[in-house]
Amino acid sequence: MVAADSATAAILAGTLTAVAALGSKEYVGLTSTVALAVALMLVIARIFRLGFLADFLSRSALIGFLTGVGVQVAAGELAGLIGLTKQGHDPVMQVVSVFQRVAEAN
Repeated sequence: MVAADSATAAILAGTLTAVAALGSKEYVGLTSTVALAVALMLVIARIFRLGFLADFLSRSALIGFLTGVGVQVAAGELAGLIGLTKQGHDPVMQVVSVFQRVAEAN
């Protein structure tokens, strides 16, 4: 089963905006390329009947993965939430940066 995951979509959108301006031709092209690549991978997985691989993922592993993605997205959006520019690349540095500059919050 494959479903849309809003956290994954947010991470992808954030990554693409770092490469190309939002709404530009490059951004649309990159987004289209990613969509086509994912579609191709899903078709290949269907042809080779790879759905059984999902049986090897435990519920605990999936919950842990999605929790980690949620924490990463929340850490990345924390600065923008209080009106600061985002600094740092990993979630820990982003949160530390926000707490160091909380007096500048708007």
